[in-house]
Amino acid sequence: MKSFIPWFGLLVWLMAAHAPAQPYEVIGTIRSNGAFGEGFDITDSHALVAVGRSKLLRIVDFSDHSSPTLVRDYTLTTATNGLTHDVDVDGQLAYCSTSCDLIVLDITDPTQPIEIGRLGRGFQGIRRVGKTLYGGSGCANDIYTTGTFNTIDVSDPTSPTLLASLDMAWPHVAAIHLPLAIIGSGPFEPVRILDVGDPTSPTLLSTIDFPYLGGAAVRDNYLYLANASNDEFRIYDISNPSSPNLLREFGGSIGASFSTQMEWLDHRLFILDIWGGSIRYLDVSDPLEPFREGLIHTGLGSWVSEFVLTPRFLYAVGDYGFSIIGHTIPVGLSQFQVE
Repeated sequence: MKSFIPWFGLLVWLMAAHAPAQPYEVIGTIRSNGAFGEGFDITDSHALVAVGRSKLLRIVDFSDHSSPTLVRDYTLTTATNGLTHDVDVDGQLAYCSTSCDLIVLDITDPTQPIEIGRLGRGFQGIRRVGKTLYGGSGCANDIYTTGTFNTIDVSDPTSPTLLASLDMAWPHVAAIHLPLAIIGSGPFEPVRILDVGDPTSPTLLSTIDFPYLGGAAVRDNYLYLANASNDEFRIYDISNPSSPNLLREFGGSIGASFSTQMEWLDHRLFILDIWGGSIRYLDVSDPLEPFREGLIHTGLGSWVSEFVLTPRFLYAVGDYGFSIIGHTIPVGLSQFQVE
């Protein structure tokens, strides 16, 4: 037995030395004891983080990726019960959604934001395509039965204008892939597919019996759905969005438990596991045969609420901080997109 131990140790060393390197590395973090952030977006050098449980907008300087720094907590001027929820950055502008207002900030200097416009209407998550924002709002006292899906014109950032609203229970804008919007609605409602080609008149096209929608993504004529309460993952043909057709259904081999966000990076689909604090990515070269290619640990523990992808980095925010992950996952830069 004694003579075997050195050989066993050598074998372990050789296996470790020749193991394939992980295509990612956590290179910088800010740690928190809780309630660090909910939704966020980034500029070239800063992250603007909606805290979610207060009026605060955290401003993080990550010009040195290995040492991100919390520069300041900026207090948004909103109603007494207003809570910040999400941020969308467009050049030198930041759109901040709170439970009471949509606030537009000039972030020419990201550390000194200046309010330049607002719409007196509260939103949870927001998504923007061009100069149109899409947002869901709901009643905090009855979150599963009331709410509206809204389209907002932000072509004049000093005067954002509500274009249209559709009543639906606590809408979650999971994906915008014009002319379609994919909307989830609490634990008891179906997924809704809307035509938002005319933002002044969004139209319901169809529904899918898939409560607890977490993330959604669209590519070509395929719709990918992930469940927010288990690891269910589905693929639909939406060549006719008025009549979606279920093509494939998967469990844990593909889907992530408690997924709340899906984003594209070239032909890969990244799925956030909010409780596990990790992001799995799928190779979807064959749209009907996705396979799990890898898993990224954000280094933030549980309850990671959102991530942002770029061709070289992944940024993540959650209750317990902010992290920057450098990745070498191959991507055709000419095809890079985040939808």
